Amino acid sequence: MTSQSGLDKQSTPPWAIPADELARQLDSGPQGLTASAAAAALPAAQARAVDPRGRTSVWRLLLRQFSSPIVLILIAATLISGVLGDWLDASIILTIVLLSGLLDFAQERGAQISMDKLRGTIRLMANVLRDGRVVEVPFGEVVPGDVIQVGVGDIIPADAVVLTTSDLQLDQSTLTGEAFPVVKSAGVCASGTALAARSNMVFSGTHVASGSGTALVVATGRDTEFGRVQQSLKQAPKPTGFERGMTGFGLMLSRIMMVLVVIILIVNLLLKRPIVDSALFSLSLAVGLTPQLLPAIVGISLAQGAQVIAKHKVIVQRLNAIEDFGAMTALCTDKTGTMTVGSIELTSCLGLDGTAAPPELLRTAALNATLQRGFVNPMDEAIARAAKSASVGVTALRGVAALGEVPYDFDRKRLSVLVASGPGNGDPAGGTADSSGGG
Repeated sequence: MTSQSGLDKQSTPPWAIPADELARQLDSGPQGLTASAAAAALPAAQARAVDPRGRTSVWRLLLRQFSSPIVLILIAATLISGVLGDWLDASIILTIVLLSGLLDFAQERGAQISMDKLRGTIRLMANVLRDGRVVEVPFGEVVPGDVIQVGVGDIIPADAVVLTTSDLQLDQSTLTGEAFPVVKSAGVCASGTALAARSNMVFSGTHVASGSGTALVVATGRDTEFGRVQQSLKQAPKPTGFERGMTGFGLMLSRIMMVLVVIILIVNLLLKRPIVDSALFSLSLAVGLTPQLLPAIVGISLAQGAQVIAKHKVIVQRLNAIEDFGAMTALCTDKTGTMTVGSIELTSCLGLDGTAAPPELLRTAALNATLQRGFVNPMDEAIARAAKSASVGVTALRGVAALGEVPYDFDRKRLSVLVASGPGNGDPAGGTADSSGGG
């Protein structure tokens, strides 16, 4: 059986290969894979699966709490105090360091466990063809060569080439940031086609906005576009501004301590004091200059901030991000920012001359948006929500019946609905500004 890696080694990407040729390479066809072929391909697919947790190991998380320069200085101070025989100071400093680190560890570990529990409540299933029959399998058991069936609201389980469609439109905002659904159809795209323009591909992690279709799976797990993005997010994150500040402070403090220790040692030697006593005095001074309580104060403050945010149902995975989050006065993101909601809202209605439109315009638009039966359209949904909030949606449909509909097409660039309301019939139409006014 041809493996997914075999496709990866080709110079021609799957969206530029005819679907029947792809099916031949994957030993598949319109009836999908056989159950035995799917079982044989499953181990290789699972080996390429993306770790849904994407989290740091427990031991690495614990060690990370003791890696900042200030904590390392305090650990060095503990060792020096022990060498000098000052076990009380050594015990106090070590206790402070351990309690501070364990507090941060407990907070971040708790956030990890909470995230794992949330993920565990979600079990996504996909409809695939096996031996010519539609069966429901977990996302993790979808393999290259499977033929998947998708409908409205379904999440796409893998990257796949479209085979058949019925008004299929996908919301690809998770990958591209665009809120408008993208029309999908069978065919072939050029090799250099950008991701957003690959009309014959459906992508893992996106979902069906309207219509239905079938598609041939060509990539799963880390080999999908979504998987590549997820893998890049697992790389070591850049230090936050707070972490950079604490690191800089620790390095500055260590330099000052070294300079003072050297100066005091030289002065004592010039005064002809014993070398051993001078060295011990300098080291004692270094221990006294260390900010023993600083890590504990910082850890407690950040933990309290995490608890406050948790009351608003937000999980903080990295405590050091709290300070940067609290220092923000404005958050600016582009269209791919994760703070966006991926939906369209109607805020005002304007006429073709740019002036405020009368309420009748919103009523007519609401009739067109709510009575059309072509496909789910985010713009129509926005109009319907705006009409409802303006108390127009309910009254607009009262006593109104749809007599017929002319679907949207790219020649007229509009969708028309013929309605009966009272003594006369109306024809609300939706489309572009230069097309909705014509016949």
